[in-house]
Amino acid sequence: MMGKNLKKGLFICCLMALVLEASLSEAADPLRQGMQSYKSHHYEDAAATLLAHLRSANPGQQGKLYLGLGMTFLACAQVYQELHQTALSVQVDYLSKLLASHKEDGSHYAKLYLGLSLLDSGNPAEAAVLLRTCIRDKKIEPRDKSLAKIALARAYYLQGKNKSADELWSSVDTSDPEVVSELAATYSRLGLAERKPLAMEDQIRQMMQQSQKGDSIRLTNNLITVYAREGQIDKGLSVLKGSDLSDFFYEETMGKNKVVRFYDSSLLENLAVLYGRASLKFLGKAATDEKVKGLAQYYLAEAEAQFGHIDQSIKILDDALASGLLPSPYREKAELLQGVARSWQSGGGQSQMVLENSIWQQNEPHVLADTLLVCNRLNLECAEIARKATTLVEAIDGKKLETLPYALGRYYLRAHEYDQAIACMETVRDKSNKNKIEYNDPLMLINLAEAYYRSKRFSEALEIYFGMRNQFPAVRQIQISMQGVYAMEQKSAGDAKLF
Repeated sequence: MMGKNLKKGLFICCLMALVLEASLSEAADPLRQGMQSYKSHHYEDAAATLLAHLRSANPGQQGKLYLGLGMTFLACAQVYQELHQTALSVQVDYLSKLLASHKEDGSHYAKLYLGLSLLDSGNPAEAAVLLRTCIRDKKIEPRDKSLAKIALARAYYLQGKNKSADELWSSVDTSDPEVVSELAATYSRLGLAERKPLAMEDQIRQMMQQSQKGDSIRLTNNLITVYAREGQIDKGLSVLKGSDLSDFFYEETMGKNKVVRFYDSSLLENLAVLYGRASLKFLGKAATDEKVKGLAQYYLAEAEAQFGHIDQSIKILDDALASGLLPSPYREKAELLQGVARSWQSGGGQSQMVLENSIWQQNEPHVLADTLLVCNRLNLECAEIARKATTLVEAIDGKKLETLPYALGRYYLRAHEYDQAIACMETVRDKSNKNKIEYNDPLMLINLAEAYYRSKRFSEALEIYFGMRNQFPAVRQIQISMQGVYAMEQKSAGDAKLF
């Protein structure tokens, strides 16, 4: 998705957008407009344009529209996956510090939201300790105690304590639509189809009509959770229309002058799941059109690998390579992705052997970059490839190396070598428009912001999110948490003042 001078996107999608657009001389303007928005990293704008055009498009255009939508939703999903991982770690840092620094007049809700963050981070035992204290806390409102019970039951379920989980879920007061929606979302997340979470939608809507209240951000988040995981993609996308994704989930007053706003990072995860499922849906449709089948299969295989469906990804790549429909630049990329996916499939033990026989031995910058990015995504060991990439970056002007400095920076970030990560990624950052997504790949900016944050260079990290917030308003929750950490690290007064 890197654009001109590789400052506009990840490693292949923008090139694909150019190829697709070049083939659209006969196409209607909305399709061209959508792909232009895609190339500028205005992914949600692009998706809205393409979806609106899909309803009136003639059959000959549908394959290209499906391909464009699949690429766009895949890019959205990748962005929100990265944002979710960042939000989880930053929120745990912030809420932990908030609890530690206000022991006497502390927050009651910090325990609840820290518990939710720990649960989403894969620490159900730690989360359970905090959630149990929330249930006993007289300062926490009854509805929020019910939310804590539902989360605690999920923590129990994840630890194999199914009976305790069932008892808690059964004890929840379901007179509030947000509580019912939280139950439905939890059942969907855990794959408890027998509890029929989708069927609870009617109950939730009826309760909302009776209460005459608008949809809250929590209700929106929970409906997205259910729709995304139950395959109701159109309904999930519809819920997003008009929703304020920058909204806070709860506001607590501490003392006389201190106000703290809390966010649930699961919103970012649910957006990633929704957009990811949408990408699979539309790329699958595009792959049935002979005009775009080869390219659609490549992106479908990339999406399947992105979301952990490695066996399916390999099968699609096998079919694509055998069909002869892939344009020549994408045959190379498909072979590379196939080799790395097989390495992951083997548990990583054979990764070096497989990769030693792959095309990355050519020492071509774009091949090394693609290999590093895919290995990073699948958490494969790639030290030898990184060594070759480092040698090349040190020997040649970084601006001539296409995506390689970013790919290497991402590798260093995963290795917790933050200064090296920053140095690499700054090489491909547009110096005149350094925080504008139109000139920089959003994934690179998110990774760069994380490297700055981990290096305690908070201002640099926050500047990046200020630049991204117009297109990705949900980054507000990261800004708030990061500003809170910044304030406490610098021992300044108050927390985030970004509203």
